[in-house]
Amino acid sequence: MCTRYLTPDQRAYEQAISHIPPFWKDFESHFDVRITNHVPVIRPAPDGGYIGEAMYWTLLPPRYDSKKAWRLPTFNLRAERLDESRMYATPFRLRRCLLPAAGFYEWPEIDGRKTRHCIRPAEAGLFFFAGLWNPYQSRDGSEADHSCGLITCDANPFMRPLHNTGGNKHRMPVILDWARGNRWLFGDTDEARELLAPCPDNWLMAYPVTRNAGDVPAQTEPAGEPVYG
Repeated sequence: MCTRYLTPDQRAYEQAISHIPPFWKDFESHFDVRITNHVPVIRPAPDGGYIGEAMYWTLLPPRYDSKKAWRLPTFNLRAERLDESRMYATPFRLRRCLLPAAGFYEWPEIDGRKTRHCIRPAEAGLFFFAGLWNPYQSRDGSEADHSCGLITCDANPFMRPLHNTGGNKHRMPVILDWARGNRWLFGDTDEARELLAPCPDNWLMAYPVTRNAGDVPAQTEPAGEPVYG
């Protein structure tokens, strides 16, 4: 569930948020972000503002053997486990973040064949995945970085047929708009917990796309009729 997504360009970001963290001045959109890539993340600054930076997409413990990082399946974090998991509980209290996205990909099975689909915002140029982040350092001290994971929840009716395969079918990212994203970043844990739910169907649209086109705009072009939530 959500292993590939699109990051927005600066124009879409500027339209959504008036204040641009310095990181975004140099960031370019990407059409096929994958787990273990570095992805754009927004987190609270100590002064109450925002910090924009790149983080490794797989949530790692503060101390971890970087050579085994790819084995840790924490790129997606189940919303139902945020309170109970030793791995997630502290970041949920102290280190919530947002991952800006222009869309994401799913491979639903339709008529016995998996067909790649792009799920995009129905109206705005971007939305935000709710996420958690950690600072981490490899045990040998050779590497230090920030890592993150995005949170998933039960799918809404629109997404259920688009994520209908695998051991964790009928899931979707926790998708927020900017107003809810601020509550996620700065609210207490009770406020944050209330946001761990599927977004409304009408926030989303989807359409089939070509397979394996690489990081180029062509892979986001519709190969069939779009469907709206």
